[in-house]
Amino acid sequence: MFHVFVYGTLKPGESNHQICASSVLEARPAIAQGQLYALPFGYPAMVLSTTTWDRSSIVRGILLSFADSGILDVLDTYEQHDPEIFRCYVPHLVLAQHQYDRMQIKAYDQAQRFLGFAWSYVMSLEQIKRLGGTYLPSGQWQQAEQYYAELPPTLN
Repeated sequence: MFHVFVYGTLKPGESNHQICASSVLEARPAIAQGQLYALPFGYPAMVLSTTTWDRSSIVRGILLSFADSGILDVLDTYEQHDPEIFRCYVPHLVLAQHQYDRMQIKAYDQAQRFLGFAWSYVMSLEQIKRLGGTYLPSGQWQQAEQYYAELPPTLN
C-alpha cells in the first residue's frame, strides 16, 4: 500500500475526486508542512516548508491510500496543466517550467504525529508567483469559490 497527500480538487467531495475514487482504499485527514496558494486556473498549489509548526506552515488535506502504484500514472497525467487554459491565463510563460513536481513528503495527523511518507504534487514559490498565485492563509482548499468570485473579469 502507498499513499498520496491531496490538498485540492482530488480530495473527497471536490470536483476531480472521481479521477482516483474507485482506487482509494482509505482516506483520512492529514496535514503537511507548507503553504497553499490558489492559482488562477481554478485549483491550488502547495509549496513545501521545513519551518517549525505554526498556522502559516500547515496545508490541510487528505491522505489517500492505494494498492496499485499504477494510479500514479493517472495522477501524473491529471496534474499537468491544460495547455489551452495555461496559455489563456499566462501566455508569456513556458508551460514546461510551470508543471507540478511529484515528490515524497512527510504526512502528519491533525495532532502533528508523523503518519508516513506520501507522494504529493508541489511547486516552487517562484513558479507560483509567476503564475499569479494567491496565498491561502487557512491552508485549506474548498474550491475557493469566494476567491474566484472576487477575481477581475479577465481572470474569472
